[in-house]
Amino acid sequence: MVLILVSPVRYAFSVTNGLKLFFTAVLPGLLPFMFLCKLLTELGVISKLSKPLEKPMKSMFGVGGEGAYAMIISMLSGYPIGSKITADLYEKGKIKENELLKTALISSTSGPIFVIGAVGGAMLNSIKLGAIIYVSNILAVLTTSLIFHLFGKIKRKQKVKVSQTQSPTIEQKKPLSLYSLAKDTVVSLLIVGFYIALFSLIIDLLTDLKVIDFFAAMLGRTLGFFGIRGVNTAGIMSGIVEMTNGAKQLSSSISPLSVSFVGFLIAFSGISIITQSLSFLSKTPISAFKFVMGKFFQALVTFVFIFLFLLIFKI
Repeated sequence: MVLILVSPVRYAFSVTNGLKLFFTAVLPGLLPFMFLCKLLTELGVISKLSKPLEKPMKSMFGVGGEGAYAMIISMLSGYPIGSKITADLYEKGKIKENELLKTALISSTSGPIFVIGAVGGAMLNSIKLGAIIYVSNILAVLTTSLIFHLFGKIKRKQKVKVSQTQSPTIEQKKPLSLYSLAKDTVVSLLIVGFYIALFSLIIDLLTDLKVIDFFAAMLGRTLGFFGIRGVNTAGIMSGIVEMTNGAKQLSSSISPLSVSFVGFLIAFSGISIITQSLSFLSKTPISAFKFVMGKFFQALVTFVFIFLFLLIFKI
């Protein structure tokens, strides 16, 4: 607050830049997806659409067919829509409590328009690199979800908790209201816009306070210990807070390591988008810690996939 009072114009521009990003790049893509997904959920269409995928999703990832719907929409449109759909499905009693975290993680991916178009085409000047990052992110999400499910099976054999298999109370069906759908969509979009503007401000505050530089130096020493040098650690630290900013900084120097770290940030999604996702999931009993750790694990696997693809195809 002191910094903002000392330099009000500087930080007013920080918020303005965040809002510009929201209104020009995020809102046009999110608005129709959020409204139509909410409409499909309210109409009960999802259960019919996802029924053919019930058995394979259950056996591979431990989630129902509705989880497949959330996953596919997330893969097409990007986060945080998957989290919004997951929360709506849980509220409607379509997914159980023991499926909640798995569904939230498998439906937390970035979209092809952003990764291939914005990151690949605009930042890295290579649609091919964008496609590799996107495919690696999807493969990592599927791989980690499969591992978590298999690991969960082993744990359940050792100890079974009855409370984890209980479903949330299914609310009495209410008549469809376009006003309610519009209100829910607008509120959800405003939440997203708020976090984008807030974290645009936070990034500039942390930069001016040299906090980003401090942690970047620590990360640089840690990577150097493992023989990894020449990486823009300031970009990585910025991206951990706000993914887009970090990806842009890392893309200034293109190498297998920098591209892999860009993919890491996109898969992790940054504290800004994780906070958006958790805000939608706040009315569910999901563990925020497990969700963040799941995202971090997805990011590590994405990094490995990208690095291997770049080595194999010699890009």
